[in-house]
Amino acid sequence: MVFYEKLKMKMSETPLGKEIVKVMTDNENSIIIGLTKITLDFDILKIEHSGRHDHTIGDVDWSLSDSNLPFVNTLKEALPVLLEQGHPDYYYVLKVQV
Repeated sequence: MVFYEKLKMKMSETPLGKEIVKVMTDNENSIIIGLTKITLDFDILKIEHSGRHDHTIGDVDWSLSDSNLPFVNTLKEALPVLLEQGHPDYYYVLKVQV
């Protein structure tokens, strides 16, 4: 079994992981909603928001909820954060390990 196949198997062991994997595989591992792009690459969930003036995390949360995924704070509390940089009013990136 390939290393990445093992990683994919572990994703479905947690309830949040199951939810994320189901939503993302239903959408071929990539979702674009407005200014937000959400991708799943093996075990890394990446959220990119190319914002506008006065955008907040609430705008990113809106896009996540529209795609049936948990809010940013829920992801950050439940999953290991690999990268978080920028700000939603310009360019925001969040990478978490599922």
